Amino acid sequence: MKQLNDQVEGLERQLSDLMEKNKEEEQRLRKEKSRAEVALSARITQYDEDMLSRQETIQKLESLYTNELKEYQILKEYFDKIDADLGRQHEEEDIIDAVARRHDFAMGIMTRAAIMIQSCIRAKIARVEVEKLRAKSKKGKKGKKSKK
Repeated sequence: MKQLNDQVEGLERQLSDLMEKNKEEEQRLRKEKSRAEVALSARITQYDEDMLSRQETIQKLESLYTNELKEYQILKEYFDKIDADLGRQHEEEDIIDAVARRHDFAMGIMTRAAIMIQSCIRAKIARVEVEKLRAKSKKGKKGKKSKK
């Protein structure tokens, strides 16, 4: 029985040593867990702060984008009007140029026609003058011939 008591005492010592060792191990693991939780909490807090600042940045950028989009639409409308006006102005200038070319062409035809009419009239006047001179010279020659 003594042997059994000794064996029981030995086992109880082993048990108490093992329990002490497990208790120390448990405390160490609890400290590690606590440190890990604190570190994780700090990282989560840092992440939340980063995300909050990024969200603020995104909101500022969206606000800026919205304002610039409105300004762009106003400017686009303005410059579309200007482009339309310039387009109409170019069309009007093209029409005016076409009318001017037609006018110049018509004036050229009219000028050539006037020149032709003037040359015909001058030719007619010249023929009449020549006829008058011939008629005078024939009368004068006939009279001269008969006097001889």
